[in-house]
Amino acid sequence: MYIGTVVRSGSIINGGKLLSIDFENKRINKSISIFPQNPSTEKVDTNKRGNSRGCRGIFKYNEFLVACDFHSLLFLDSNLEVKYKISDHGMVGLHELYFDEKNEKVYLTSTTINTIIVVDLKMRKVVDRIYLNSDEKIVKDLSLSSKKKINFDTDFRISSIAKDLKNDSDHMHLNAITMYKGDILVLLNRKGIIYNITKREIVLQHDNLIGGHNISISEDLLFSCNTLGHSLFIYSLEKKVVVKEIDIKKFKIIKFLDIKGKIINIIDSCFFLKRYKVVKSLFCRGLQIDGDFVFMGTSPAIVLKINWKNGTLIDSFKISSNPRVCVHGLFL
Repeated sequence: MYIGTVVRSGSIINGGKLLSIDFENKRINKSISIFPQNPSTEKVDTNKRGNSRGCRGIFKYNEFLVACDFHSLLFLDSNLEVKYKISDHGMVGLHELYFDEKNEKVYLTSTTINTIIVVDLKMRKVVDRIYLNSDEKIVKDLSLSSKKKINFDTDFRISSIAKDLKNDSDHMHLNAITMYKGDILVLLNRKGIIYNITKREIVLQHDNLIGGHNISISEDLLFSCNTLGHSLFIYSLEKKVVVKEIDIKKFKIIKFLDIKGKIINIIDSCFFLKRYKVVKSLFCRGLQIDGDFVFMGTSPAIVLKINWKNGTLIDSFKISSNPRVCVHGLFL
């Protein structure tokens, strides 16, 4: 299993890791720091919570493990040494991804600029970009202010760092992507929407997807992290109903960590009055399905193995007890 982490309030260089872990034996096999380079964001990123920190989406391609940092795809060997990377002006704020193994392409969510980036892995370059705000139907469906253009000759990897996304009403926080019956589905967590990019239609809008992360599909069931509600969200795409939600706060290992995170929030508020709270205890992110089980990440960095059919916790691996250290990406 591979885990990507982000460290709240950490320096850019120490802002996250990629870890190879043995979940069954509760052992970290190897870890490396992940941070954006060429260009570096160290001198321009003043957002202590996350922004350009951390290791994001992860997948396997041939003999390589591939992991995202803020603006690049990193191709690593079995020793977690970077062999080469792919980056692009429009790859910025990368989050989750979908790997199309058959066509050897990867679909990336370029969260900062509301764009889907398609990379041809054989050609090692970007072959398509879908800027959501430029599509009239999407703009109408999502009640955005207006249709907009974007210039991909601009290098957004640095210029977008200081952008105020929090107060941008047209920012959708596109952060997860998958395929279902040949259609591209994305999660727009600012609006709590699952949107079908291929058919240009809303699949689902739900309050428990606001602020959410990850979308994975097994048969007709869509799984997502209700990040702010601290639960696993399961929805039937065929029946169009919420099948269940599993509240992770009911698990014993989680209860104490929730209290610890709240204490750290109080400390942050006392010492950093001008900074919003960087720690969000039990922030759920990172999701993989394995039959009847779901592996799910939290802050502090813990991986939970949940039987999604009966809602029980099967096992867990605590990587860190510090709520500032959070799971970001997860790959089995």
